[in-house]
Amino acid sequence: MIARGHEMEDSVRNAQAKAAKAEVEAKDAVQKATTVATIQGGLDLDVAAVPVAANTVKIQTAAVKAQKEKLQTAYDDMVAAGSVCDAASATICGSRDRWRAPRRSKSRPGKPRR
Repeated sequence: MIARGHEMEDSVRNAQAKAAKAEVEAKDAVQKATTVATIQGGLDLDVAAVPVAANTVKIQTAAVKAQKEKLQTAYDDMVAAGSVCDAASATICGSRDRWRAPRRSKSRPGKPRR
C-alpha cells in the first residue's frame, strides 16, 4: 500500500509537471498569436495608407517641379539682367580692358637677370 501511494504521488507530480509545461507552451502560443495579429493589423493599416501616401508624394513632386521651373525662370532673368548691365557699363564706361591694371614685368626689381 505504501508503495502504491508513492507511485500515485509520483504520477501526480509527473502530471503536474506536464500540466505546467503545457500551460507555459499555451501562454507562449497565445503571445505569438497576439504578436502576429498585432503585426498583421499594423500591416493592414500601412497598406491602407499607401494610396494616400502615393497621392501625397505625387502632389509634393508636382509642387517641387513647379518651384524648380519658377527658380529656373528667375535665374534666366537674372542672367539676362546681368548681360544688360554689362552691355550698359561697356557703353558708358568703354571697354573693360581700359580699366585693367597694368601687367607686372617678368623680371623682379633688384635682382639681376640671368
